[in-house]
Amino acid sequence: MRKKITELAKKYRRPQSIMHFINAETLKEAYGKQPDGDIKSRYGKDLDANIEKLLKRMKNFSYFPQSKDWLQGICKCRAGKKGKCMRRSFEDRMIQYLFREILEAIFEIQICHIMTDLKKKDSDKVSRCKFVSAVSVVMIDVSRFLREIDQERLIDFLKQRVDDRKFIEYCKRFLQSGVKLLEDCTELTNDSVVCFTSMMYCVCECYILQLLKNAMKNDFSVKIFPSI
Repeated sequence: MRKKITELAKKYRRPQSIMHFINAETLKEAYGKQPDGDIKSRYGKDLDANIEKLLKRMKNFSYFPQSKDWLQGICKCRAGKKGKCMRRSFEDRMIQYLFREILEAIFEIQICHIMTDLKKKDSDKVSRCKFVSAVSVVMIDVSRFLREIDQERLIDFLKQRVDDRKFIEYCKRFLQSGVKLLEDCTELTNDSVVCFTSMMYCVCECYILQLLKNAMKNDFSVKIFPSI
């Protein structure tokens, strides 16, 4: 899947028909990548039927990511409802795994292009220094970045690089639910938080590097976060 998307991203400025990569085959792959546990075991007992139902929900646009970490038992509720939400959170992680693969395949190319442009701005030594500074911001503050940035602005940034309305809409839903999770969860090493921030990492990196590239046209001392 990733190789095919990379080829599309190299060929087209804004790749289309991204959602068709979310299918039974890739979801089974994503299922296999999830950590072993009770919820995975139960979901896998009827894997084909469960994936078929999930794809149907995604196709009719009735799939909404969970905004709470049900697998860690943050919320107390009736046993039946909690079990259903745990199952949906597990599905969120499967889809986030695939979305991360897709977004990385698209944005890694963009990041390489920006890096090349940055190196043309100044000497190699200076450019490398500035690039490392930008990457350090993303590595350290990606969760803060996602909490503070205007979500619509980040979605607009995605639209400039992906021409698939449904894929963008699902990214928006994940962004909304993920930011709410970040606000409610104080432990950034939490599995659900890590899954969400990993999915959005390359997008944030590319966004910040684009800000850096724009800032270098005038004044490198620009402060990124206060201007977001």
